[in-house]
Amino acid sequence: MKVQTKFILLMLFLFIFFSGGLFLSKHLQKEQNALLFQDRSKEKDLLLNMTIDFRGATLRVLANDYSLWDDMVNFVKTGDRDWANINIKMSLKTYNANAVWVCRPDLSVVYSCNNLNTEALDNLPLPREASKRVLSKNPFYYFFAWTAGGLMEIRTAPIQPALDIERKTQPQGYFMAGQIWNNDYIKELSGLTQSQIELFHIGAGGAPPGKGDINEGTIRSVKILNGWDGKPLAQVASQSAPSILQELNQQSNRRFILILAVAVITLTVILFPLLHWVNNPLRLLFRSLNSGDPLILKQLQREKNEFGHLAQLIIKSFGQYSALIKEVMERTLAEKALRENENYLKTLLDSINSGIMVVESTTHKIVDANLCALRMMGAVKEEVIGHECYEFVCRNEMGKCPISDFGKTVDYSEQEIRRIDGEKLPIFRSVVPVSRNGEKYLIESFLDITERKKAEEELRESTRRLAELAEEQRLLLDNTRDFIYRHDTHGVMYYISPSVEQITGYSPADWCAHYTKYMTDNSINMKVVEYTDETLRMGTIHPAYLVEIYHKDGRRIMLEVKEQPYYEGDRVDGIVGVARDVTDSKIVEQQLRHSEERYRYLIENISDGVAIVDLDENVIYANPAACHIFGYGLEELLKMNLNQIAVENEFAKIRAETEKRKRQEASHYEFDIRRKDGELRRLFLTAKPFFD
Repeated sequence: MKVQTKFILLMLFLFIFFSGGLFLSKHLQKEQNALLFQDRSKEKDLLLNMTIDFRGATLRVLANDYSLWDDMVNFVKTGDRDWANINIKMSLKTYNANAVWVCRPDLSVVYSCNNLNTEALDNLPLPREASKRVLSKNPFYYFFAWTAGGLMEIRTAPIQPALDIERKTQPQGYFMAGQIWNNDYIKELSGLTQSQIELFHIGAGGAPPGKGDINEGTIRSVKILNGWDGKPLAQVASQSAPSILQELNQQSNRRFILILAVAVITLTVILFPLLHWVNNPLRLLFRSLNSGDPLILKQLQREKNEFGHLAQLIIKSFGQYSALIKEVMERTLAEKALRENENYLKTLLDSINSGIMVVESTTHKIVDANLCALRMMGAVKEEVIGHECYEFVCRNEMGKCPISDFGKTVDYSEQEIRRIDGEKLPIFRSVVPVSRNGEKYLIESFLDITERKKAEEELRESTRRLAELAEEQRLLLDNTRDFIYRHDTHGVMYYISPSVEQITGYSPADWCAHYTKYMTDNSINMKVVEYTDETLRMGTIHPAYLVEIYHKDGRRIMLEVKEQPYYEGDRVDGIVGVARDVTDSKIVEQQLRHSEERYRYLIENISDGVAIVDLDENVIYANPAACHIFGYGLEELLKMNLNQIAVENEFAKIRAETEKRKRQEASHYEFDIRRKDGELRRLFLTAKPFFD
């Protein structure tokens, strides 16, 4: 075989070999890009799920806290809308909620409210019978539903007494809270995940995009949102385009095209001189290439043939060395940019308020931890990296890891973290297994809940005190002689305290009618209607007034009523009042009046004189007979003292007898007086002490 043919075959083999290596390099680069793409996709999936869970945490707190409340248990029984408007409706904004439903155990709605001004949300957003089956199995239910306001995230919780921390008693009702996924909410999720979020209605046309395109450098994540029946109801899709993926794809393509072009040109240029010159030119070329000395080709470059041209190209290639150095420098700068990007990600993790720790799955060695995790452990990085996670977080021994050994998951379970100084810190912990470059790791994240624990303890103490206060108030209302009531602008009672039955004989349910139902024909009741009408129209507050009603046993009883209006905004929305049974006091008052009239008539008409004097002997009362005996008119006598009427030396006797009466002793004595006309008379006096 000729040398020329050998060179041709050699060049062909070199071309094929070089091309194969180039394609293999591109393939490996694609695999590397694919792994990076896969890691970024998992990170985006995790970020989307964590963001949705984090954003919905306030809704879960609202349902759990408000359902474990004695006042809520009482509200299910009473249906006090004023209480609900203050304690439930006003809390929607605080917890970023849009709607609340409070239901009885049979899931009939006691109260519902929303801040979307949508009447369609007054009813439960799921079938009543189906929800009974679902909530009987899992009262803490989490689902989504399409409503008039859009897609709503809903959480439920059983209504139970505050002391039932472990939720073991029978539910007294159900508390449901919902949050609308409107455009503002979607924009907020987009900002938190740094991606474009879209919501797709399953079964209503349209479908979310796939998992992304590595060639385009786009990552797409999808989360399924289930309805009340556990079936997929909607899908949340996030799309992002990390600049590093696009840059890597572009660099890979440019590098492949550039190297391939250089290879083709170089082999083509070398092929022709080899075909014409195979001896000295090749030796010169080899010597020049091996030695790196372009001067060897100085004579060859003068040749007017391909070898001379090749020599010139080789000489130029040495001159292109600086260009190669420049390319290396550019690559170094690219690697530096990559490291800076990694530093940016590390800074981002260190700025998160959750502790994050990376643990090698097999050895359980800690390989990385952000600043928040180090602060919680009270350590610096050197005291943590390389140590086993059992020393700080997990209480299980080697070989008994619930994640790597038993395949379990930890999703925001309450645990404790052990600090370097031995102190224990309560946390919420979650663990997610991940793979990177063939190695398995555990990503542990935890939140410090010390303040929350303190708040929960304070809340439990406050709840206990409120429960005691509520019991005291209940006993007071059940046993008082008063009863409290409310009626709307139409005069229809919708709340009345239990003590009404003890006073009127009618139950609170009997009183849930117009306020005039049990009023008698007594004329004083005309004022009741007049006062009530003025209060509802103008908000006038009247002084206490009397109303006569029929007792259940048929007798008439008298009530003293105090009322005042209550408002919805600037409009009177009804009347709240307190009524007291004053029948007995009115009867006693009337009897006293009649008795007083009889005794007054008797005293005014007897022939014996009757007078009342104070401790200083000043006359403060005298009947007509006494005025006749003393000879003075009543007005004159009431301005006089017995010293002015008694004769000389008689007043000392009167004072001595008065001292006996101060000791509660009766007096019987005689003394002389001088009438107004000067006539002397002797009086026989019977006196008794009178105490006020």
